[in-house]
Amino acid sequence: MVSGMLGLEFFLVNAFTDPASDRPSGNQAAVVVLPDGTSRPDQWFLDTAQNFGFSETAFVWPIHITDSAIRYGLRWWTPEMVR
Repeated sequence: MVSGMLGLEFFLVNAFTDPASDRPSGNQAAVVVLPDGTSRPDQWFLDTAQNFGFSETAFVWPIHITDSAIRYGLRWWTPEMVR
């Protein structure tokens, strides 16, 4: 986990990797963790996705927390449009 971009935590992940490979592989994506109840305009999501420059950027935030689990909301963005 890395902290940056206005103090938000984010992860850089590789999906569909080859575990037998010594080199990084797969599709890179950013996962940005937003504080509970965070609301941002769509343009902010698009700008942030463009700053990462990956084909996908995910934004997650906790929507329901109990003693045994946390449920998260999720929005996926590409540098060009919302999904």
